[in-house]
Amino acid sequence: MHILTFPSNAIQNDLQHPNEYICGATLCFLQKISKDAELLEPLISTCCSCLEHCHPYVRKNAVPAIYTIYREYERLIPNAPELMQTLIPAESDVTCKLSTFVFLAQCAMPKAVEWLISVYDQPTSLDELLQMSIIEVISCGISDALKYEAATTLTTPTQNIAAVKVDHPGSPGHLCSKHGHILDGLIMDILQVLLRKAMSIVLSMTSGRNIEVVLFLKKQLQRIQEREFENAPEYRQLLIQSIHVLVVKFSEIVASIVHAPMEFLGDSNDPSALDVVTFILDVVEKFPHLRPSICDKLTQTLTEIKSGKAFRSVLWILDEYVEGLSDIERTFQEIRKVLGEMPILASEQRLLDDARGEEDKKEDKKVEGSGQPKVLADGTYATETAYTSAGSARLEVVKAASKLPLRTLILGGDFFTGAVLASTLMKLVLWFEDLTDDRPKANALRAEFMLIMTSIIRVGQSKFFTVPIDEDSN
Repeated sequence: MHILTFPSNAIQNDLQHPNEYICGATLCFLQKISKDAELLEPLISTCCSCLEHCHPYVRKNAVPAIYTIYREYERLIPNAPELMQTLIPAESDVTCKLSTFVFLAQCAMPKAVEWLISVYDQPTSLDELLQMSIIEVISCGISDALKYEAATTLTTPTQNIAAVKVDHPGSPGHLCSKHGHILDGLIMDILQVLLRKAMSIVLSMTSGRNIEVVLFLKKQLQRIQEREFENAPEYRQLLIQSIHVLVVKFSEIVASIVHAPMEFLGDSNDPSALDVVTFILDVVEKFPHLRPSICDKLTQTLTEIKSGKAFRSVLWILDEYVEGLSDIERTFQEIRKVLGEMPILASEQRLLDDARGEEDKKEDKKVEGSGQPKVLADGTYATETAYTSAGSARLEVVKAASKLPLRTLILGGDFFTGAVLASTLMKLVLWFEDLTDDRPKANALRAEFMLIMTSIIRVGQSKFFTVPIDEDSN
């Protein structure tokens, strides 16, 4: 016993150390020696006091230490469940609260249920990991009816229907007969869950004998395009992902279906557009004979693409896989069209001048120089006139005016898309110069490329850019 006194004193000193890291590391060490009751017994009171430490690092290491000791020697800390029950409502650290709940669920289920009842009306305020632990506890030890009631409690405020997984998935009829009044408000959410499950089953069962399922999915995708309905973006995304999986699996059908998802490149739902781009990237890489038709279709959809991420990917595909002089030249001209009138600065300034009008010019001259002085950010004075105010308003109107998608992205400060555009046009010009003997045409294409790039840089330094180009971008 005397031999154990020295290590016990050393450990106790570390548990009371002012440095929270040393204290926390010592609590971790206690879990390693949890089978030595004689060594642990004099440390119990100090270990329990760590639950009230001001630093969360110490508290979240104290809970597992006490759990380990309690599991091995319950007699050493008989009041451990009561300590945890007191700690969990006051605990602010997410990890510590989760560990405390796990302790109660493993060692004192009635106390865990008691705490769950106390937070019955506030599930959205709980951390996601803690919610999952609650669902697991409900799944393990409560009847089916209570499982469903708990799932409803979690899903009603959060609209997270995935929590219904706590209930038995094979008894929808049983649920409808007993909880029909509750299911009425969740029917669309349940449909989404069942739809994904059904699609997963279909994908796993599709083979060469029933390949016609791909044509069915294609028809569903076209039907969504013709008619919008609630939750259409989610259904569209699911169909695109499923078609992608089947096309890669059955290469013989790719030619008949590859163009259908491309109609949704202009989808305002960014994830759907990106799913289409991922699908196209996979196809053009694995099926070289389809590259010309895919690139041709992509150039036709440039005016419809709204997402910067989708635009960058499409531009990369075009500069990588377009082949042939005529195709390169046509692709360059199509990209040129979606940029709008060149040079950009001159055309935007013309729009601003048109917005002012002759009458406004005369009125501005009359009031110019009049107005109240205004203190600027640097402490200097300036005169704010009707000319200044009216000019700012007109500028905002010009900025907000409807423009072509690529032009809108660039004027909105999407420099990344601008850089990809520069790279794409440069590659197309270089490819064209390598393939042609017509030097005047090659020089004309190069000159147009330089005009586009200098135009973007000039307008980026003007008042028409939402976020002006800095020196690095310049």
